[in-house]
Order: sequence, then structure tokens, then C-alpha cells
Amino acid sequence: MTVRGPLLFCPELRFVRDLLAQSLGYPLRAPESTDQLDWQRVLSLLQWHGLAGWVLHARPARLAELPESALDSLGKLQLVNKLRVMAQLATLKELQARLDRLGIPLIVLKGIGLSLRHYGDATIRACGDLDLLIPKRHMLRAHAVMEDLGYAIHKPGAAPADVNPVHWKLWHFQELTYVPSGLSGQSITSHCVDLHHRPALLIAAFAPPETVYADAFLVGTGNTRFGVLPAPYQLAALLQHGAVSRWRRLKWVLDIEQELSVTGNRVSSAADISAAPDVAHAYLNFLAVRQALFDLTPGRRIRLNPTIVQGLNSMVTGGPETRRPAFMWNFLLHELSLAPTLSHRVQVLVRRFQWMSEVAFETFPASSGKWLRLIRPLARLYRWNAVRRIKAHHGYTPEPAEHD
Repeated sequence: MTVRGPLLFCPELRFVRDLLAQSLGYPLRAPESTDQLDWQRVLSLLQWHGLAGWVLHARPARLAELPESALDSLGKLQLVNKLRVMAQLATLKELQARLDRLGIPLIVLKGIGLSLRHYGDATIRACGDLDLLIPKRHMLRAHAVMEDLGYAIHKPGAAPADVNPVHWKLWHFQELTYVPSGLSGQSITSHCVDLHHRPALLIAAFAPPETVYADAFLVGTGNTRFGVLPAPYQLAALLQHGAVSRWRRLKWVLDIEQELSVTGNRVSSAADISAAPDVAHAYLNFLAVRQALFDLTPGRRIRLNPTIVQGLNSMVTGGPETRRPAFMWNFLLHELSLAPTLSHRVQVLVRRFQWMSEVAFETFPASSGKWLRLIRPLARLYRWNAVRRIKAHHGYTPEPAEHD
């Protein structure tokens, strides 16, 4: 992806980038002085980019330049991640046991699964929520299990009153997000459990679900064993996730570097990836990002989308910002730039219109702006058609007419 504008990283991010490059064995440019660095910002960037556990594990040489107090704070950040992972492992063990009794397969996406696959330790990779893959036909039964475990669907409020919220969410999104009942506030993300019925935005075109479950790569800790996506599907999912998310976190670059290392850097051996233009396009996008980050080809200047540079420089993104119309418009343009063919662009437009239709009703008041005045009538028409098709698909019984 070539867009005007150089990489204008802040000094603290350049230091974090050097830690990552050194830990991966890439040659460093002339190291900059650390005299003027804001070490609190360095710690915040390491936390935001999910690299605290990795740099403590890999111990790159420049890590010795951190002051003792900053190194202690880094250890505390990693301790918080370890406690979060332990809680997620307990949830995963209980959920898998119940799903096994029902004959429902489960695959762990990212997070704990990647950490065990790449490092043999569930706590090294920074983990947020718990992402799991389950066949779509089993989602309703899995929903009942989640409710029995004390979880509730996060933000079910946009569903029409006469439609099951689970049916509505499954119609629009590729996952159901659960939080412990009664939980609210800033701690929600670390307690979320996402049940996906597709492992990535576009991966289903070349990864038949039953094949993915049958060929799952088993990892485990203690007496707990569970499946993760097999190669090449793991690499494809990571590539698409990083590209669509605009590489806002360096841990996504690290994930792909480690996955390539696990597979012996044999991208060309993955016939499914080379046959899927959307994944191949995401791989080229990753190569451009890696080139720009680590200067792998001296004298060649790579330019990145300014939104990627902005995301990499940010310590805190997402939240309310992702719900603003300008952000969603730029995000849509970014997704369209990743779509390699006209048919892929049409799929992106349809998928994002569904998402924005939900946002228009769930998040914004009626007076939020001109774009909502345009989309709301279209969204109402879309919702009416969606309700009609959901009821037909799930065999809703019409309510009996009232008689005087």
C-alpha cells in the first residue's frame, strides 16, 4: 500500500520498535539516545502494543537501557497479564468440558492459543478477551452453555423486540460477545468471551469449517488440551486480522513473524493462501509494514497509510473514537483498499452496511449528524428485510390474530 507521507514515529515508539527488531534478529539503525525519552510513555506503548511479556522473555540488548523503576513497572504489567491468562484458562477449561459433553468442537483463536503455539507458555503473549471458534450450527446450544456459566450477550439492545437477540446477532456479525452478567465499566474487555462462527473476515472462502476442526493443532498447559487453527489457516487469519485492523498493534506483526518461524518461513508452501487473492493481498500489506518498520531494504523508501502510522503511534485508540462517523468512513476506505477484486469490494460494502445499520440504531441518537439522516431510512428498510428473512430461516410461528 503506497500513500503519501513518511513514517513519523515518536522517539518512544522508535525505542519500542528497536526492542522488537532486536528481539527478532533484525539489524538496528544507529541507536538514538535515551536521555530525552519519556519512560512512562515507553511503558504505555509497550502495554498498548502487547510487547511487555515478549521483551521480558526475549531480553533484547536495549532492554538494559530501561531505568530500574521502569523495568519493575514492566514486570508488574506482565504480572497483570499472567493473572488475566490464568482466569481465562479456568474459563476455557470449564467451557470446553461442557461443550465436549454436547459434542461441540472448539478452537482457540489468537491469545492463549498463539502464546502456547509460539512459546510453549500461555502467559508470554498479551491477551485481551478470549476468542473461540465454534461451528455456526452449534451457536445456539453454545449460547445456552454461556448463559449457564453466568455470561450474557454484550449489547443485545439493537435487536427488534420480536426477534431472538442471538438470531439477530448471528445474522449481522461473525461472533457473539459475552460478558459476566452484571459486569460493566472499564474492566469489560479483559472478561469478554467472543464466540466466532468464522475464523476471519474472508477466510471461510478457502477454509471449510469441518476441515479446520478436524485438522486443529493441539496445544495445552497442564491437563488442559485444546485446538488452535492449523497452518496455513492460522497464518491466513493473522494476516487478515492485522491488515484489516491497520496494524495498530505491533504484537500482530510479532504474531506473524513467529508463525512464519514456526512454519519455516514457507509461505509459498501454503497452496490455499496463494490461491486466495484476499489473503495474498494481506500478505503483501504485511511485507510493506515490516519493510517500513525495520528498513529491510536499504535505500528503498516505503510509504504507509497515514491511519496506520497514527495507530502505531497511539497508546490508546478504539472506544468511543471507533464509533465516530469520520473513523468509520476512513476504516471503510481502508478495507476497500485491501479488497483485491470488485467482488471483494462488494462484499466489504455489504458487510459494513450491515454493521453501520446496527450502529445507527444502537449507538447514535437521531440527531448525530447528516450521515445518519441518510443511513437511517436505508437501515430501517434493511432491518425490516432482515427480520423477515430471520423469521423465515428459523421458522418463527406467527402470533395468532386477536379476535373481538
